[in-house]
Amino acid sequence: MEIRNLRYFISAARNLNFTKAAEECHIVQSAMTQQIAALEGELGAKLFERKYKDMRLTREGEVFFWEAQRLLEGLDRAVEDVRGISAGYDRLLRLGYHGNLLRADLPELLTRFRTRQPQVKVTLRQRKLYQGLEELKKETLDGMFSLYWPALAEEEELDYCILAASPIKLLVSARHPLAGQKSVQLEQLREEPFLFLDGSEIKGALQRLAEAGFYPRIYDRVDSHESLMILVESGYGVTLGVEAACQREGRELAMLDIEDDREERKLCLSWKRNGSRMRREYLELIREYYNLEGAPEDREPTE
Repeated sequence: MEIRNLRYFISAARNLNFTKAAEECHIVQSAMTQQIAALEGELGAKLFERKYKDMRLTREGEVFFWEAQRLLEGLDRAVEDVRGISAGYDRLLRLGYHGNLLRADLPELLTRFRTRQPQVKVTLRQRKLYQGLEELKKETLDGMFSLYWPALAEEEELDYCILAASPIKLLVSARHPLAGQKSVQLEQLREEPFLFLDGSEIKGALQRLAEAGFYPRIYDRVDSHESLMILVESGYGVTLGVEAACQREGRELAMLDIEDDREERKLCLSWKRNGSRMRREYLELIREYYNLEGAPEDREPTE
C-alpha cells in the first residue's frame, strides 16, 4: 500500500468528490478514480458508495478514513522531527493559537523562549479553536493558546493553565463619532449596527448583553476575524472584542472601555495530558512570562 494512495483517499473522503480531490492532489480525475479502485481492491472492501452525483463513505470507508488520517499525521510528525534534528535542533515544539489571540504577546514570549531554549525548533500555526483542540488530542499540536471556556475542564485528554484575563472592549472605526472617547455606556449604542464573529462566542456575548438589558441591532455575522476587523474599520458597524485578540497596528480602529460591562475573558494554554512534548521547562517559562505561580501542571479550578 503506497502512502500517496492514502493521501488520495483522504482527499476524496474529505471532499466526497473525485474531481475536487484530483484538483487538490494535482492529478487528473481518471488517475484519482483508478487509485481509489486499486486501494479498494487491495483492502477487499468498498470505501465509497456512489449514486448518481452523490457520494458518501461506507462504514468501512469511515473507519479507514479515521485510521488513515492518524497514520499520516504520525508519519508527518516523524518527518518533521527528523528534519528538525538534521537541522541541528534537539526537539520540536508545535504551538497553535486561536485567531489573533495574544498577537501582541507572542513575539516577546517566543523571543524569550528562543533565548532560553535555542535547541528547540518552534513552529506556530493559526487554528480555529475546535481544530486546535483536536490536533492536541492527536498530538499534531503540542500546545494551544486560546480563550478559556468551562467545557475545557471536562476534557479528559487535555490539561491547561490560565495565563491572564483580558477585558471586553468596544471597537469602532477611527472615523466614528465615538472614536475620541475613552469609554462608552451601553445606552449610547442602542442605534449602532453591530457586527459579530459567528460561532459559539456570539451566543455568550448576546446572553451577557441581554442580562444587562441591552439588545444590539445586528448588522451581520461574519466567519473570520479579519473580515470582522475590515468591516468595522470601514464603518459598517461596531463590535465587541477581547483586547488580547484585537490587533490595532496598521488599522484605523479605536478601542473603548464599556463602563457598564466590565466583562473579562480568561486566556489559557492547553496541552495533551500525559503527553511528552509540552515539557515542564516550557510551561515554567510561559508561566514566568505571565507572572504565574504554582506547579505548571496544576489545573485551574472552574468557576
